[in-house]
Amino acid sequence: MKKPKVLIDLYHLKNLFCGLGTVSKNFYNELASIDPQEFEFNFLIPPATSHLISKKYQTFTTSAFKRYFKTYNTSFNLWHSLYQCPKYNPPRQTPQIVIINDLNFLLVPKTKFKRQLYLYKTQKCIDRAHTLVFISEFTKNHVLQNLTVPPEKNMEVIYCGTHISPAVHNYHTELPNTKPFLFSIGEFTYKKNFTSLVNMMAHVPEYNLYIAGNHNTKYGDTVKSLIRQLHLDNRVFLIGKINEDKKFFLYEHCAAFLFPSFSEGFGIPVVEAMQFGKPVVCSNLCSLPEIGQNFVSYFNNFEPHAMASCLKNALINYEANQPLLKNQIMQHASQFSWKNNAEKHIQLYKHILSI
Repeated sequence: MKKPKVLIDLYHLKNLFCGLGTVSKNFYNELASIDPQEFEFNFLIPPATSHLISKKYQTFTTSAFKRYFKTYNTSFNLWHSLYQCPKYNPPRQTPQIVIINDLNFLLVPKTKFKRQLYLYKTQKCIDRAHTLVFISEFTKNHVLQNLTVPPEKNMEVIYCGTHISPAVHNYHTELPNTKPFLFSIGEFTYKKNFTSLVNMMAHVPEYNLYIAGNHNTKYGDTVKSLIRQLHLDNRVFLIGKINEDKKFFLYEHCAAFLFPSFSEGFGIPVVEAMQFGKPVVCSNLCSLPEIGQNFVSYFNNFEPHAMASCLKNALINYEANQPLLKNQIMQHASQFSWKNNAEKHIQLYKHILSI
């Protein structure tokens, strides 16, 4: 019997330094590792990324024709889009799984026009989809509160995974000095709230701070200006985009990981830091309390003294309860694996295709 053909949209492999690129790569790697034999997998990929996909699988290269003329996309039994509002879609008769990551545009400053436009696009995506997969209960509830989802629509919550390479412990990178340091990572956009960390650093002189991510943005300029204004150039370092080895080195060796974000659909960096058993202090907003539960500490507000006090209390508690607390943190983080994520999606494929 002919195997059903499943198309998986890996369009965001074009940028492995962004969250969606990393998600695409890790989801593919785990799916290929499991290699279920019930399906014939095809992967939609950008040009020049075919080296990331095993030759045992069929690839389907992105192009303008395939984006705007869906008749090119008719040969699949199931279409899986890893991100909401995908650029590539199947004909309507092909069942489509769409992952809804967040409605962050409602939680950060946007013009009314942009909010309405993004809501319209997301609603259109929801209407088209056969099945919606949310990356957290928070995201699911946020969607149900702000958009129309028919009660008969199939909905699932499947948490994101994280992946730590076993080789990470052999990696080493030079830092400006040997002073204990705090770490954060993310896009330099308003929602990441990095300015609150810079303001806090004036009250924790015993630490340096490293923030990774592309800082050549308007918000990045705001962060740089604040660093200069507070004379923290020798203690707060914006280290730009980094590869996974360096990222994991910083997780492993930091005194604590900080994540004061206003808006997240899940919060992968929080889980990554927890996989190293590190103390994490993050905001008490959006999905973060759902993901971190009582294994992380929370900033109740972003006043610099209060943040510094919260951090110090978290570090004192962590030091007083090692190694028990470290083991508990790592155990909690272990549930958020790409293996679990991929296996749940495979079960979903079987359900939709009646296998």
